[in-house]
Amino acid sequence: MAKQPEHLVGKGFQKGKSGNPSGRPKKGSAWADIANELLDSGEISITVTKDGKQTKKLDLKTDVTFRHAVLVSVIKEAMSGNMQAVNHLAERTAGKVKDVLATEQEVTFVMANMPLDDEPDAVEGDVSSSDTI
Repeated sequence: MAKQPEHLVGKGFQKGKSGNPSGRPKKGSAWADIANELLDSGEISITVTKDGKQTKKLDLKTDVTFRHAVLVSVIKEAMSGNMQAVNHLAERTAGKVKDVLATEQEVTFVMANMPLDDEPDAVEGDVSSSDTI
């Protein structure tokens, strides 16, 4: 492991100095904020220029929000058999399926003083609350 410089203490940050001096992005400049703004709009007009020359222009208009238009597009894909679109819609509406882990390990539970159905000689009586795993 590399030796830590002497002027650093603890986890590599100088005492009294933030590890994130720029802080959290201001509202409106984060990716999610921009995406939400565009999806909630009904018109997008973007012009990209390079070296003073227009390279790309995008003009989109919709009678609903782009959020609606995108969702309609995903539904259309799902209806045509696109399983990724089907899964996306299912996860967004019904929730994501929890991952189930399979194990090959055998687990035996023993309940003290509990009669077992397959043992005819099992003694009936007081049930102990001590379980062994």
